[in-house]
Amino acid sequence: MYYAGPNQVNYYVPTKAQLGPATITVTSGDGAQTTGTVLVAPVAPGLFTANASGQGAAAALAICAGVCAGWPNLQPNGQYVQDAFTCSSAGCAPQPLGMGSSDTVVVEFFGTGFRHISSTGALTVQIKGQSVPYQYAGAQGDIGLDQLNVQLPNSLPGSGLVNLVLSVQDTVDNVSVTSNTVTLNIQ
Repeated sequence: MYYAGPNQVNYYVPTKAQLGPATITVTSGDGAQTTGTVLVAPVAPGLFTANASGQGAAAALAICAGVCAGWPNLQPNGQYVQDAFTCSSAGCAPQPLGMGSSDTVVVEFFGTGFRHISSTGALTVQIKGQSVPYQYAGAQGDIGLDQLNVQLPNSLPGSGLVNLVLSVQDTVDNVSVTSNTVTLNIQ
């Protein structure tokens, strides 16, 4: 376990954990125990959302190279960086990502459950129903945190709200496992 809060407990499943059903028991500070069963699988992709519900705006970072009109946060390397979401007291929403014809926009998504893909072909990304290549999928550095980098295709500017989902081939059970859907706002 590496985090515990009033409504959430984060724990890391060791790489060598036996696949299949496993029992998890959490003991709170007052001694109360909560027990549940989880299925340990080689892959179980999930993408983080800004409101932590698993739905809505992606908890992601966007990087733009080019003219990048309207982008904030110019970096020393000439690229612009912004969150792919914005949150207020009314909730979280996808932050508009401007994308001109000469711009290159890469979005870094964060999630879990896809660092152990068997090969690059075992993971597919779809935006707006279109398969798009990814640049990186793997461990991000923190315990259990995975990162997916996707360059937005030039066919997407002006699309508005679009959904992204990733699918990973589970080579043990020979099935395709799909993540939750996250939303971007591509202008």
